Amino acid sequence: MSNDESRQALGTQVPFSASRLAALGRSLPGHTNALQQRRSGDIPLCDLNDYMTLGWMRWAAGRVVITYSGMAARRLALGMDADDD
Repeated sequence: MSNDESRQALGTQVPFSASRLAALGRSLPGHTNALQQRRSGDIPLCDLNDYMTLGWMRWAAGRVVITYSGMAARRLALGMDADDD
């Protein structure tokens, strides 16, 4: 799959480099674990901003939550199928 196809599959049209998207994908599982432990302060602000730009996370009721797109990206990063959750 080409980088353009990967971006289309992730539903993003933002100008992130392939290496930045890969880095965000690799760190997403650990960052979602931090969110589950209510430790969003442990996630670098630049990563939070990029996750929100990608639509993988959002603000809700004063806290950061992972979106459905973010859950799908997390599954991809972990090499899981959608039904493996």
